[in-house]
Amino acid sequence: MQQIYSEYKAKGFEILAVNIEPDAKQAISDFVKELRLTFPIVLDPYMKVTRKFRVIGLPVSVLIDRQGIIRAKEIGYHDWANKASRTRVESLLG
Repeated sequence: MQQIYSEYKAKGFEILAVNIEPDAKQAISDFVKELRLTFPIVLDPYMKVTRKFRVIGLPVSVLIDRQGIIRAKEIGYHDWANKASRTRVESLLG
């Protein structure tokens, strides 16, 4: 995720990671430092965000276009660095 974020951020691509674990602030901080993540991570222990996006499994990735329309949901692990993923992201940025 960091790789694709770094490559497309200047074109308007954003990642917002959401963590639902209560009391995870320190663990997330350590994780961010260890992996050198630069995209924002929101703490959502009351699962307001997950309910809003009707998340039924974790992890999940939601692709939203510039108009705020959900274009895709990927439940489970997804390789965001592969060619197909890049093509999807580029189509939303175009």
